[in-house]
Amino acid sequence: MSRPAPHLRSVPRPPEDVELPLPKKSPLVKPGRYVGVSTAAKKHNYRNIRDYLVISFDLFPDGDALGNGLEPIARGVPYFVNLNFLGNRSKYAKLVALLYPGGERPSTAGLVGKSLSLDVETVAADADGNPVPEPLHYSRVAAVLAHA
Repeated sequence: MSRPAPHLRSVPRPPEDVELPLPKKSPLVKPGRYVGVSTAAKKHNYRNIRDYLVISFDLFPDGDALGNGLEPIARGVPYFVNLNFLGNRSKYAKLVALLYPGGERPSTAGLVGKSLSLDVETVAADADGNPVPEPLHYSRVAAVLAHA
């Protein structure tokens, strides 16, 4: 067996020092009731076992701030809706009944641009229920209450 030529041998090198990206910064506001305008809606799949919908909201302190054209206090606050259990008590059924009382079939495009009263909470754990460091806490919509 022949030995590789000296110029072809692996030479251990120190790891390169490269800048890594920062984690995405998610909006965080004080838990409470806000007025939100939906800006996006997209269907996703969680670990190939559950379909869910994410509706993003821009938050305003109240309807007056929304009506006066003020900037939102937070942008892109998510509302997660499970699409596998669609019973009458589900988040999805309540959302559809509120936005489509006539029984029309909703689409993701039809969910955008809606002004709604929302309850917002802080998320302090990951999807498995494990606590996360405080800089990773974020706000999410806990419930859609009514038209704004």
